[in-house]
Amino acid sequence: SRSSACSPPLKTVDLPGGVRLAYDVAGPPGDAGGLLIMGLQARGRAWRGQVERLVDEGRWPVVWFDNRGVGESRAPSGRWTAQDLARDAWALAEHLGWRAVHVVGVSMGGMIGQELALLPGARDRLRSLCLVATHAGGPVARVPTADGLRRFAKIMLQPMRRERPKVRERVSLFFPLDWWDARSPDERRTLLEDLRKSFTGPSGEALGSLGR
Repeated sequence: SRSSACSPPLKTVDLPGGVRLAYDVAGPPGDAGGLLIMGLQARGRAWRGQVERLVDEGRWPVVWFDNRGVGESRAPSGRWTAQDLARDAWALAEHLGWRAVHVVGVSMGGMIGQELALLPGARDRLRSLCLVATHAGGPVARVPTADGLRRFAKIMLQPMRRERPKVRERVSLFFPLDWWDARSPDERRTLLEDLRKSFTGPSGEALGSLGR
């Protein structure tokens, strides 16, 4: 159902190196599917709106998951690279038995998606790659403007105060403000609670403070 299309991950798969990915999948069965890769400190459930829409279309199954070290996924401590996370994501697609994969990655998930596209086993089976709000990294990468970086750090990392301008500033990262302003107070509380559950670390704590 639409209300349960993106519940917290209930399934797990054990991968090499002591990694356990928590994931869930929805939509019609098939040997091709959509792999949704979320960004830094964000859980797979943050894809809820997109999952509901894709499931409604009914073209192919969709899987979302918590990256290692986030939410319900687990991994030994240590230094991880985007390539490590890409291998995790590709192993999940293989676990599902997909012969063709459509990948969507947002922010850090887009960086992971680019690394996934370069994996030897993925090149012939990757059917599409959608990169959202991301870049390729490296010394010649196109990075956000100084003002954009300042705004992101201010909104997501500093302690949250409940003054209305501060709430609107943070909410503007996720929703158009004219759309947000048209929501009822109950709808706003529901949206904020869903955001809180979708993020971990400082981001989740900051977002959680908005609804209290």
